[in-house]
Amino acid sequence: EAVCSVSEPIVLLLNNDVKLAPGCVDRLAETFERHADCFLASPLCWTFDGRYEGTRSALRFRLGLVHTELAPAEDVRGQRSEVRGQGSYTASAGAVLAVSRERFLGLSGFDPLFLPGRFEDLDLAFRAWLAGWRAYYVPEAVAYHKGSATFGARFNRRAAAELDARNALLFAWKNLREPRHMAIHLAFLMLRLARALATGETIFLRGWAGALRRLPQVFERRAAATPRVRSERELFDMLGGAA
Repeated sequence: EAVCSVSEPIVLLLNNDVKLAPGCVDRLAETFERHADCFLASPLCWTFDGRYEGTRSALRFRLGLVHTELAPAEDVRGQRSEVRGQGSYTASAGAVLAVSRERFLGLSGFDPLFLPGRFEDLDLAFRAWLAGWRAYYVPEAVAYHKGSATFGARFNRRAAAELDARNALLFAWKNLREPRHMAIHLAFLMLRLARALATGETIFLRGWAGALRRLPQVFERRAAATPRVRSERELFDMLGGAA
């Protein structure tokens, strides 16, 4: 709703525990001017106490599920000169990102299927990549993120793990279409369920049950999905691959 209410072509989305370094907004905005295919731009992000947080990430399809993997801090520093003025790709962005308002609204923004959080940022970027746009990592733009200031206060570790499990499944059910990926997902899903039942571990079982309750919404999303320009296989190869 907030994005709908503004008229600017580029919108900055950030958590309430983020601070921006001087020039951050300008560097992000310039990325859209340099790259006509830009859907989102994300900055180099550090924690408040100076530890590297991201946000350049690779895309992984592993054991039947999709997730992101942050580039190590030394890789990010080493690539600064290489990507300056050119931009480099990122699979997703979380705490702070600039988006094309038109393209964001064209994809219907963040999907409430994933509320109260987790995977909604990856889902948005994944759909944008498949639609033919790109997500750029801009290390010249710097932000600082406290981390879990709101989310961590609402959910303990176990509840957060259950939510991760639920939304990882919802992401796969909503977005995986290619037969090979669907078959791998279903095979590992059966193994995960069998293991959880055998060991009595309830985190995955509760996440799976929560995902099942939202299955009708998943079918609605699949039926109304934006046409794809790229394949899943192409996207995994571009942004990190399977493992």
